[in-house]
Formats: sequence, C-alpha cells, structure tokens
Amino acid sequence: MSPDGSWVHCYRCGWSGSRQFFEKTTGIKINFEFSSKIELPCLDEFIIDEGVPVARSKKAYSYLQSRNAVDYAILNKWKCTPEKIIIPVCQYGTCVGSVSRYYEGLLRYKFSDGFKSALLMFNFDNARYRSIIILNEGVFDVISTSKALPFCGVVGLFGKHLSCYNATRIRMLNPKEIVIMLDSPKKDTEIKKSVSKISLSLCGMHVSVATLQGGDPNESSISEIQRAFNNRRSIY
Repeated sequence: MSPDGSWVHCYRCGWSGSRQFFEKTTGIKINFEFSSKIELPCLDEFIIDEGVPVARSKKAYSYLQSRNAVDYAILNKWKCTPEKIIIPVCQYGTCVGSVSRYYEGLLRYKFSDGFKSALLMFNFDNARYRSIIILNEGVFDVISTSKALPFCGVVGLFGKHLSCYNATRIRMLNPKEIVIMLDSPKKDTEIKKSVSKISLSLCGMHVSVATLQGGDPNESSISEIQRAFNNRRSIY
C-alpha cells in the first residue's frame, strides 16, 4: 500500500489499483491510518576516527578523479586509508554513519556498524528546499547528477529501494516533482520493477522517471544526464 493509503498493490499476483476500487469490488475493508507527521529517530553522532583527508593520499585522489568526485570529497571532509575511502553520511548537519568504498576486492562497499539504510539517504541535507528532487542509487551517482543538474536536489537511496520512512520524509518536503533516475535498464534488467515499487510508495505526488541510455549516472556524461532529465516521463 502507498503511504497515503490511496493505492494498493499485490506482489503475489501483480494487481495494482486504487484502494477504493479494491474495497468496493472485493468487499474487503482495509483498515489503515496514516499521519503526515513522523517522529524522527534519535541517531547517535558517528565519529570517523580512522584515516586521513583524501587530499593527502595520491591513491585516493586519483580514484576520486576517475569518479568525478574530488571537489565534493574534499569539501565534505572524506577520509581514506590505504584500502578504502570513508564517506560520511550526515543527517541535519550531524554525521550518523559512514560508507566505505574499497579500491580492490569483491567487497566494494561496507556500511559502518549499526548503519540504518532504511532511515537515511545520502545528500539529503543538500536536497531540502528544492522544488525538484531526483532519486539516485549510489553516492557517486548523486555527485554526478548534482553537477549535471545543480538546480535540483539529488539524494542517494543506497540501493534500488525506497523505504516507507524515507518516502514519508520526501513527502514532507513537499517538492513540486520527484524524478526517479536509477541505473539504465541496459545495465540492470530488473530496474523497471524497482522504479514501479518506488513510484508506488510516492503515489499522490508528481513523480517522473528519467531513463539513462547506458550505465549509471556516474558512468554517464553531463549531457547524457541532462538529456535523460529533459526527456523524463511523468508517471503521476
């Protein structure tokens, strides 16, 4: 069910429709209460006590150059060790966790202990008070999209899913439009299902989807991101 209770979806049979239609045709009454006010959980401040500033490491600097993220990383005080880059995740000005990006090996990303991805979005503080909010998957996707579309607020979901809690937080910002820009369907064949689930959780808002022709935002050029944004399709 969408957070406002107006839309329902069955993940078993695939049917979707309005709650009113469902109750009228089936005779089944859905008891649901929703409040536009949510209580923010108390997240402890997280201290990153390892590593050095990324500007002091040639390896980190070179890697961030390849990801088009040097300026963002230095401005936001990212740190690094010989094995990884440590990315702080902040909420309302306070660091509440981190994501480590390893240079090599099968383990690419690792969250800090106790990290609550269902309660957090990357770059959320910078996206507030913007009339258009764009939803990306990863940290570096957010940085690339922000540079291509600086007038928009861009947040990272730490994956392809939007929790009910984070959907409510976005609703409370009351943006004029929410644009879903995930990886290209050519890169991830399951991406359309993710877009459908995210749009369902935002039912009642003005939601659009911007489709990249290949790769993810961090692998795309500024013009490719801008083209996908300008050719976005309205869902609601």
